Amino acid sequence: MKLKPQDVQLTVFGFLYDPASWYSLADLLGDIDDPSADPVRLPAAFGDPAPYPVPAVMCQDYPFGVPSYAALVQEKRGLAEVAPVTRSSPLAWTVMTGCQNWPTKVTNPPRPLKVDGTPPILLTNSRYDPATPHAWAANAARQIGREAVLLTYDGVGHGDYWLSPCARGAIDTYLLTLRTPRPGTHCPAVWPTGPDARRQSAGLVNPLPDLIGTRSY
Repeated sequence: MKLKPQDVQLTVFGFLYDPASWYSLADLLGDIDDPSADPVRLPAAFGDPAPYPVPAVMCQDYPFGVPSYAALVQEKRGLAEVAPVTRSSPLAWTVMTGCQNWPTKVTNPPRPLKVDGTPPILLTNSRYDPATPHAWAANAARQIGREAVLLTYDGVGHGDYWLSPCARGAIDTYLLTLRTPRPGTHCPAVWPTGPDARRQSAGLVNPLPDLIGTRSY
């Protein structure tokens, strides 16, 4: 099977959601590099349709403002300079390009957050989240103000609850009592120790490739 670079890039991106899946990623990359590997174990062809609501949501929430193909090329060059190894976020690039000529207008554009007088609000984010950068959570916490407490998980992955026992405990406590950890609290990184490491939640190992039809593992 002949794979385009974006096939492999987006598949790798999906595995970055959970370090426990990195061993499966290593096996998959080995299969890609092995011409005798079973084709069933390889990523599916890029661009196959799959039911996924992200494009519809993103295209009605964000005005990406790409006026021309030349502007898009310039954006790609700039991303390659900032991140010469990964070159771009495949999720962001897929959404930005896919929203061009979207048939409906942006109905819910980003705006400053105005929060006042609510119970305490707990925000949590991985330091090295491949999908939602820590800077976004920090910015949201600043905008919310005194009602917000940001808990930082100093590891890798998306969705701290199943990645960190420390974060899970703080989240459970908040949901049951509305008590937040102290402002500036960090949870230590948890790294996979072997191929048997598994997250407790099932079926969420590699969710992002479904956006464009690549097979989850």
